[in-house]
Amino acid sequence: MSTCRWIIVPALIALIVALGLSSCVQRDEGPAPVTVATMIDSEGAILGKAIVLLLEDGGVKTVDRTEFGTPDILRKALEAGEVQLTVDYTGSGQYYHEGYDPSIWNDPERGYEMTRRLDQEANDIHWLAPAPANNTEALAVTRAFSEETGVRDMAGFADYVNSGGEVKLICAQSFADNPLGLIGLELAYGFKLRPDQLILLSSGNTAEMLKALSEGTSGVNVSLVYGTDGALDALQLLVLDDPRHVPPV
Repeated sequence: MSTCRWIIVPALIALIVALGLSSCVQRDEGPAPVTVATMIDSEGAILGKAIVLLLEDGGVKTVDRTEFGTPDILRKALEAGEVQLTVDYTGSGQYYHEGYDPSIWNDPERGYEMTRRLDQEANDIHWLAPAPANNTEALAVTRAFSEETGVRDMAGFADYVNSGGEVKLICAQSFADNPLGLIGLELAYGFKLRPDQLILLSSGNTAEMLKALSEGTSGVNVSLVYGTDGALDALQLLVLDDPRHVPPV
């Protein structure tokens, strides 16, 4: 297998463009299969299977390694050339290339361009055009809460908090302590939640949080979510718009 590697990158989903892909998968004895691998999350599995089907339909043989492993394991395999094509987040570039101003990844275009350039120069890894879907960390409320209070974005939420509105936020401890998480949102929009207004979990798995929000468990009316969580629509939840992009895109 040649050392040419490809990475399909969104914020969530990207169109596969076969830019010279054949040159990466040809051997003297004929075409070699392309190893497609993804993280173990559900969106990675779904997108990975779609990529495999698309390539196979186009006559490109594949090795299906969807749900390959955790992000760090998958990244090492990509850098080692064990994987030729994967799905990743543009914001992950800040973790792959340390020492740069993290605020770069608060901007969709600057963050993507920085990740694309650094990976191509350092690793010969090529990021294709990203999709507009943004799976960033965010806060969400129920649609009923939004209709009752008029809260639809972070500025409106800040006004609600500062006017004495009842708030019980469920989120991961790491998000609450992160300058690019809750702390950053509080500073950017001018509000402050008290310790008694927080339910902090050790895990960043949002499934439990979404369930608590939709059912109002323990008074929860705000939750940490990921912007494209699959259950958001089914549970009638609304992601609060964050025009300042405080958590990395």
